[in-house]
Amino acid sequence: MKSLKIIVVFVYSVLLFGTTAYSQSDDAVSNLTPKQFEMLEAHKKLLMKHREAFKTTLTKDQLELLKDQTKTKDERQELLMASLTLHQKRVLEMNREEVRTRRELFNATITDEQRRRLRAEFFMDNNIRDRKELRELILERRKLRRIRNN
Repeated sequence: MKSLKIIVVFVYSVLLFGTTAYSQSDDAVSNLTPKQFEMLEAHKKLLMKHREAFKTTLTKDQLELLKDQTKTKDERQELLMASLTLHQKRVLEMNREEVRTRRELFNATITDEQRRRLRAEFFMDNNIRDRKELRELILERRKLRRIRNN
């Protein structure tokens, strides 16, 4: 009987904490106005469009560099960047500039209260206490992604 109670409490707590974690991540998005949310969606679509446009400029040799599994992801990226034409480099730089501009426009629409809540949600979701810890978390995640992708 005692073990049954423990199991019920465990299941109940998992369900309770699982739903609060989900609702917290939704709160960050609900914090945005419809126009801001629309800006984010348009930004995502633009990134996809740029990515596809850049892929169409790649030569057969460059595509084979990317598919070469004998090299690490970093090596493949380095070789690709070295093989880019002047036109491809310009396209990448224009894409970066446009992304920077859109980010600045979006940041200009966020109120101080929204910014505070978004940061609080991010820090709370990741159990982060300060910026140093945040930087370490980001670096750790990047390393894990590199390892996973190699």
